[in-house]
Amino acid sequence: MEARLYQNHHVAELFVKDKITYPDILKKFIIDFLLRLDPDRKSDQLQFDLMLDMGCANGLQTKIFAEHFSKVIGIDKSEEQIKMAIKENSSDNIQYVIGDESNMPALDNTVDLVWCCFAFHYMNVETYIRECERVLKSTGGTIICGHDFVDIMLHENEGSQLQSGMNILEQYLR
Repeated sequence: MEARLYQNHHVAELFVKDKITYPDILKKFIIDFLLRLDPDRKSDQLQFDLMLDMGCANGLQTKIFAEHFSKVIGIDKSEEQIKMAIKENSSDNIQYVIGDESNMPALDNTVDLVWCCFAFHYMNVETYIRECERVLKSTGGTIICGHDFVDIMLHENEGSQLQSGMNILEQYLR
Protein backbone atom coordinates (compact mmCIF):
# COMPACT_ATOMS: atom_id res chain seq x y z
CA MET A 1 0.00 0.00 0.00
CA GLU A 2 1.30 3.44 -0.91
CA ALA A 3 1.99 5.70 2.07
CA ARG A 4 0.55 9.20 1.85
CA LEU A 5 2.95 11.56 3.57
CA TYR A 6 0.42 14.39 3.66
CA GLN A 7 -1.93 12.31 5.85
CA ASN A 8 0.60 12.08 8.69
CA HIS A 9 -0.09 14.13 11.85
CA HIS A 10 3.59 15.05 12.20
CA VAL A 11 3.63 16.43 8.66
CA ALA A 12 0.52 18.51 9.39
CA GLU A 13 2.32 19.97 12.42
CA LEU A 14 5.36 20.80 10.25
CA PHE A 15 3.13 22.67 7.80
CA VAL A 16 2.01 24.90 10.69
CA LYS A 17 5.51 25.28 12.14
CA ASP A 18 7.13 26.12 8.80
CA LYS A 19 4.44 28.51 7.59
CA ILE A 20 4.85 29.17 3.90
CA THR A 21 3.41 32.54 3.08
CA TYR A 22 3.09 34.31 -0.22
CA PRO A 23 3.65 37.99 -0.90
CA ASP A 24 0.67 40.34 -0.88
CA ILE A 25 1.27 40.97 -4.58
CA LEU A 26 0.01 37.43 -5.28
CA LYS A 27 -3.29 38.13 -3.54
CA LYS A 28 -3.58 41.41 -5.45
CA PHE A 29 -2.88 39.59 -8.73
CA ILE A 30 -5.65 37.07 -8.00
CA ILE A 31 -8.23 39.71 -7.07
CA ASP A 32 -7.31 41.70 -10.20
CA PHE A 33 -7.68 38.48 -12.22
CA LEU A 34 -11.20 37.99 -10.85
CA LEU A 35 -12.10 41.61 -11.58
CA ARG A 36 -10.96 41.18 -15.20
CA LEU A 37 -13.18 38.10 -15.55
CA ASP A 38 -16.21 40.15 -14.46
CA PRO A 39 -16.01 43.50 -16.29
CA ASP A 40 -19.39 44.58 -14.87
CA ARG A 41 -18.08 44.40 -11.31
CA LYS A 42 -16.90 47.70 -9.93
CA SER A 43 -13.30 47.77 -8.73
CA ASP A 44 -14.43 48.75 -5.22
CA GLN A 45 -16.56 45.56 -4.99
CA LEU A 46 -13.79 43.31 -3.73
CA GLN A 47 -16.09 40.95 -1.84
CA PHE A 48 -16.80 37.86 -3.94
CA ASP A 49 -19.24 35.07 -3.11
CA LEU A 50 -17.40 31.75 -2.89
CA MET A 51 -13.85 30.43 -3.12
CA LEU A 52 -12.73 26.81 -2.99
CA ASP A 53 -9.18 26.14 -1.76
CA MET A 54 -8.32 22.73 -3.17
CA GLY A 55 -5.57 21.05 -1.17
CA CYS A 56 -5.80 23.67 1.57
CA ALA A 57 -3.40 21.87 3.95
CA ASN A 58 -3.36 23.83 7.23
CA GLY A 59 -5.61 26.58 5.87
CA LEU A 60 -3.09 29.42 6.05
CA GLN A 61 -3.75 30.58 2.49
CA THR A 62 -7.46 29.88 2.93
CA LYS A 63 -7.58 32.36 5.78
CA ILE A 64 -5.51 34.95 3.91
CA PHE A 65 -8.03 35.01 1.04
CA ALA A 66 -11.12 34.85 3.30
CA GLU A 67 -11.42 38.63 3.63
CA HIS A 68 -12.30 38.86 -0.06
CA PHE A 69 -15.08 36.24 -0.09
CA SER A 70 -18.42 35.81 1.67
CA LYS A 71 -17.54 32.13 2.08
CA VAL A 72 -14.40 30.07 1.60
CA ILE A 73 -14.28 26.28 1.67
CA GLY A 74 -10.91 24.66 2.30
CA ILE A 75 -10.72 21.10 0.99
CA ASP A 76 -7.97 18.60 1.67
CA LYS A 77 -7.61 14.81 1.40
CA SER A 78 -5.85 14.67 4.75
CA GLU A 79 -7.97 14.52 7.89
CA GLU A 80 -4.88 15.62 9.86
CA GLN A 81 -4.44 18.73 7.70
CA ILE A 82 -8.13 19.61 8.08
CA LYS A 83 -7.91 19.22 11.86
CA MET A 84 -4.88 21.53 11.86
CA ALA A 85 -6.66 24.05 9.59
CA ILE A 86 -9.65 24.19 11.94
CA LYS A 87 -7.34 24.62 14.94
CA GLU A 88 -4.97 27.19 13.43
CA ASN A 89 -6.84 29.11 10.72
CA SER A 90 -10.55 29.27 11.43
CA SER A 91 -12.78 32.22 10.66
CA ASP A 92 -16.52 32.81 10.60
CA ASN A 93 -16.69 32.58 6.80
CA ILE A 94 -14.41 29.53 6.40
CA GLN A 95 -15.51 25.93 6.32
CA TYR A 96 -12.99 23.07 6.13
CA VAL A 97 -13.90 19.68 4.69
CA ILE A 98 -12.14 16.43 3.90
CA GLY A 99 -12.40 15.83 0.17
CA ASP A 100 -10.75 15.99 -3.20
CA GLU A 101 -11.22 17.13 -6.78
CA SER A 102 -13.74 14.42 -7.62
CA ASN A 103 -16.67 16.14 -5.88
CA MET A 104 -16.08 19.80 -5.13
CA PRO A 105 -18.46 20.88 -2.34
CA ALA A 106 -20.35 23.56 -4.26
CA LEU A 107 -23.46 23.85 -6.39
CA ASP A 108 -23.19 24.35 -10.14
CA ASN A 109 -22.16 27.85 -11.26
CA THR A 110 -21.66 29.27 -7.74
CA VAL A 111 -17.89 29.61 -7.34
CA ASP A 112 -15.85 32.73 -8.12
CA LEU A 113 -12.43 31.14 -7.60
CA VAL A 114 -11.00 27.64 -7.38
CA TRP A 115 -7.51 28.04 -5.93
CA CYS A 116 -5.11 25.11 -5.96
CA CYS A 117 -1.64 25.75 -4.59
CA PHE A 118 0.98 23.00 -4.52
CA ALA A 119 -1.60 20.21 -4.47
CA PHE A 120 -2.35 19.84 -8.18
CA HIS A 121 0.22 17.06 -8.59
CA TYR A 122 -1.90 14.88 -6.26
CA MET A 123 -5.01 15.33 -8.42
CA ASN A 124 -6.53 13.80 -11.49
CA VAL A 125 -6.31 16.63 -14.05
CA GLU A 126 -9.40 15.63 -16.05
CA THR A 127 -11.52 15.32 -12.92
CA TYR A 128 -10.26 18.66 -11.59
CA ILE A 129 -11.09 20.44 -14.87
CA ARG A 130 -14.52 18.81 -15.14
CA GLU A 131 -15.42 19.83 -11.59
CA CYS A 132 -14.14 23.38 -12.16
CA GLU A 133 -16.31 23.64 -15.25
CA ARG A 134 -19.29 22.50 -13.17
CA VAL A 135 -18.87 24.76 -10.14
CA LEU A 136 -17.41 27.96 -11.61
CA LYS A 137 -19.57 30.93 -12.48
CA SER A 138 -19.23 32.24 -16.01
CA THR A 139 -17.21 35.08 -14.45
CA GLY A 140 -15.15 32.75 -12.25
CA GLY A 141 -11.75 31.20 -12.73
CA THR A 142 -9.20 28.79 -11.38
CA ILE A 143 -5.62 29.45 -10.43
CA ILE A 144 -3.15 26.60 -10.14
CA CYS A 145 0.21 27.09 -8.46
CA GLY A 146 2.44 24.09 -8.56
CA HIS A 147 5.85 22.63 -8.69
CA ASP A 148 7.82 23.43 -11.81
CA PHE A 149 6.04 22.46 -14.98
CA VAL A 150 8.80 24.41 -16.65
CA ASP A 151 10.80 21.60 -18.22
CA ILE A 152 9.62 18.22 -19.36
CA MET A 153 11.98 15.86 -21.17
CA LEU A 154 10.21 14.05 -23.98
CA HIS A 155 11.79 10.87 -25.29
CA GLU A 156 10.94 9.99 -28.85
CA ASN A 157 12.32 7.60 -31.47
CA GLU A 158 14.63 10.28 -32.83
CA GLY A 159 16.05 11.38 -29.48
CA SER A 160 15.05 13.59 -26.61
CA GLN A 161 13.85 17.13 -26.50
CA LEU A 162 13.10 19.57 -23.73
CA GLN A 163 9.73 21.32 -23.77
CA SER A 164 7.98 23.72 -21.48
CA GLY A 165 5.60 21.88 -19.20
CA MET A 166 3.40 24.97 -19.02
CA ASN A 167 2.88 24.85 -22.80
CA ILE A 168 1.97 21.18 -22.58
CA LEU A 169 -0.49 21.85 -19.74
CA GLU A 170 -1.99 24.78 -21.65
CA GLN A 171 -2.50 22.62 -24.76
CA TYR A 172 -4.08 19.90 -22.64
CA LEU A 173 -6.50 22.34 -21.01
CA ARG A 174 -7.61 23.62 -24.41
